[in-house]
Amino acid sequence: MRFNYAKLKGLIVSPKHLPPGKKHRKEQISPSEAKASVSFLAFITPDHDIQEKLPQILLGNKDRLSAKLVAELAPPGNFRVWREQSGWVNSKMMCRVLTVLAKCLKTVMATRQVVLVLDTYRAHFSKAVLAYASRLNIILMYVPASLTSLLQPADTHLFGKLKRKLKQRWVQLRMEDENGKVSHKLWLAAVFEVCNEVLCSSSWHPAFQSNGLLGEHVSERVLKQLGMEALPPISEEVPSCDQLQAVFPGRTKVQGKRASLFKFCLPKAKPGPKAKAKAKAKAVAKAAAHAPMLF
Repeated sequence: MRFNYAKLKGLIVSPKHLPPGKKHRKEQISPSEAKASVSFLAFITPDHDIQEKLPQILLGNKDRLSAKLVAELAPPGNFRVWREQSGWVNSKMMCRVLTVLAKCLKTVMATRQVVLVLDTYRAHFSKAVLAYASRLNIILMYVPASLTSLLQPADTHLFGKLKRKLKQRWVQLRMEDENGKVSHKLWLAAVFEVCNEVLCSSSWHPAFQSNGLLGEHVSERVLKQLGMEALPPISEEVPSCDQLQAVFPGRTKVQGKRASLFKFCLPKAKPGPKAKAKAKAKAVAKAAAHAPMLF
């Protein structure tokens, strides 16, 4: 998400409408300001009643998001602003995201299974992330590499609408300022307002249904892009390593990830001799600790 939309088309008068002898003045904006951005970790759900519970996270580096700026902001209750060394999501940051998600959905997780749909960015499927998601009882579902623009609901139905609304708000704020400038504080406040409005006022059920994430229905748009007339038969068996390899980027080693990804439905492995001996020793030690002492 950009900090500055100053070079948008439509913000200046076209050359043919300028008075004779007049030229456009080049907009004064530093290269760093033109490239400034933050990562927006957006969450949507097909269940409208739960949408307001989901966290929405702005992640930026400490140089761009100063402590003073963050302290002056008043984000809505479901928004978080994180200042880190980098605005990129890594494995550690992803575990933190899962923690916040589980905390926000604590009351919901007692009766529902949380499934988080992600793309195949490497930080999304590290060993630590897979293990931590399993510990939190969150199932991770991955959209195959290069297909997020077709199958990821946020990409197909959210981000285009959100960017359009943000650009409109930027133009409005700039027109309202006598110098045509928008401060970072004013812009982030507008970002909170626009994002909250778009995320919570819309129903995302059609997005999930259209992309085939709710049952067996898939839109004609998806089938056409995939070159299919109808969905092929889907096996109830856990995907093989070869099938998983087609989902993740080429050099990904899926052999060790299969068990973690499908831990919720794979049969538990029987403990080996060493594990049995260790469990027995632990049980004996526990019994001894609670045994009555004779004097």
